[in-house]
Amino acid sequence: LQILKLLSENARMSLVDISTKLKISADTISYHLNKLTKKSNVSFIPSVNYSALGYNVNILLINLSKLSKEKEKKLVGFLKSNKNIIWASKCLGKFDLVLYSCTEKQEELNILMNDLRILLPEEISGYEYLLI
Repeated sequence: LQILKLLSENARMSLVDISTKLKISADTISYHLNKLTKKSNVSFIPSVNYSALGYNVNILLINLSKLSKEKEKKLVGFLKSNKNIIWASKCLGKFDLVLYSCTEKQEELNILMNDLRILLPEEISGYEYLLI
C-alpha cells in the first residue's frame, strides 16, 4: 500500500526513489510491483488531463427503453466510430448507459446528442450530462 500511495502521488517515481523513501531495497520494490500486476487486479494506465489540452470532458447519462438487438448494434457501431466518445458502458440503476465524451466546444456535445437522438428517436427516454 505504501508503494501504491507513492506511485499515486508521482507515477514516474523510480524504484530507487521509492526504495529510499520506504527504506527497503529496489529489488523488493520491483518484486512487489510485479506481484501486484500479475496476481491482482492492479494495473498502471495513463491518465490524460484533457482540460490542459483545451478539451472538455462530459459524462452523458442516458435512459433507454425498448432497445432491440438491431438498435443496440447500431448504437455500439456509433459509439465506436464517434471521435468524441472516449468511453461507454451499460449500467444498472437510474440510467442505462454512461458515456464519456471529449469535445473542444459545447457545439460538438450538442451535435453528439442530436446524432444519438436521430439514431435512437424512440429509445432515448431521458438524459443528463455533467461537465467534468
